[in-house]
Amino acid sequence: VNVSAKSPSWTEIARLASTGFRDATRLAAGNPEMSRDICITNQDSILRWIEKFTDELDSFRDLLKQGNVAGLGKYFDQTWEARDRWMQNKISARGVVPTEQLPTTIETMGGMVLGDRAAGKLREMYDWQNDDNNR
Repeated sequence: VNVSAKSPSWTEIARLASTGFRDATRLAAGNPEMSRDICITNQDSILRWIEKFTDELDSFRDLLKQGNVAGLGKYFDQTWEARDRWMQNKISARGVVPTEQLPTTIETMGGMVLGDRAAGKLREMYDWQNDDNNR
């Protein structure tokens, strides 16, 4: 928020900002004193993550400066896949089995195109075929 608000063109940018900006800046709406206290309490961990975030931004800037189309594509693919795994709750601690199976991206898209019932039947046929192939 501070980077945007300090920009000379913030007045124009603010009119274009929508829900994506609101969602990305949600933490700035919190209590400033509580945010300060959280930072002081978790200083070492936060500094470590800031360093990792800075390294990631530097790598992204290098790809962009170089006009590395393949590298940028791979970067966004990896980012999309990491978020998708998180959204599907596929990230868990070692030894912890997720209690609920969430639909994959393919299942979700299939449901949108074919309808949930038809997509479910296709999934059953796919699982049945894979079970036979694995025997």
